[in-house]
Amino acid sequence: MDILALKKELAGLLELPESKLADDLLLEPLATWDSLTKVTLLGVLNDQFGLALHPEILDELNTLGELFEAVANSLAEPA
Repeated sequence: MDILALKKELAGLLELPESKLADDLLLEPLATWDSLTKVTLLGVLNDQFGLALHPEILDELNTLGELFEAVANSLAEPA
């Protein structure tokens, strides 16, 4: 998976410049980290990256780094 492409998508969804997308970025305080963004992100992951991430995982994440880790773990799981 192209992490730069994912960061670009996340920047648009979170309405933040890519330069602000650090691993320690807290998601919950962001006004744009809402249910619509989470559903849209799931669609982007599926449509553009062929990745099916379980929706409940997004509710458990605290930081952007944890999101990247969840994506990496999903990629590593056997199909």
